Amino acid sequence: SVYYADGFYHMYFCYRNITNYRTNSNCSYKIGYAKSRDGLNWDRDNQPLLQSSALNEWDSAMQAYPFVLNTNKKQYM
Repeated sequence: SVYYADGFYHMYFCYRNITNYRTNSNCSYKIGYAKSRDGLNWDRDNQPLLQSSALNEWDSAMQAYPFVLNTNKKQYM
């Protein structure tokens, strides 16, 4: 999900490890964030954007395919 605000392009995306992503929650899908002035060259934050919940909670295994919705007052993912 990419949008433009405050002079920057903002990107929310999912990523995972190549192996063990189905069996190891540390390797599974996570949501990331990157920022760009021109939409071509991106500065990526190397930490997951959201922290997983406690073990066996609904989002503890993986988080994927983010979509960002901006309203006039709030931002939702």
